[in-house]
Amino acid sequence: MEALEQRVKLCTDEKRQLEKKVGQLEKQNSTLMGQLKKLQRIVSESTRHTAKTGTCAMVSAHLLMSYLDIGVGDWDESFVIRVTLSDGW
Repeated sequence: MEALEQRVKLCTDEKRQLEKKVGQLEKQNSTLMGQLKKLQRIVSESTRHTAKTGTCAMVSAHLLMSYLDIGVGDWDESFVIRVTLSDGW
């Protein structure tokens, strides 16, 4: 009977230790989830900012080319060579 009581005590102690560990892990998990959400928010805002910057650059380039009435196809090799030579290169 005494051996059984000793075994119950050991199991009870182990259960308390495991419950304490579970509590610590749940707290750590909650902290990590908060940090993950914050990081996701930062990355999302950064991505939107980068996309806006890229879009702005593309629109600006398109407007400049439209203003100058220059198409991509107009930039053939001979034109580039003539411009380079006329600039004194």
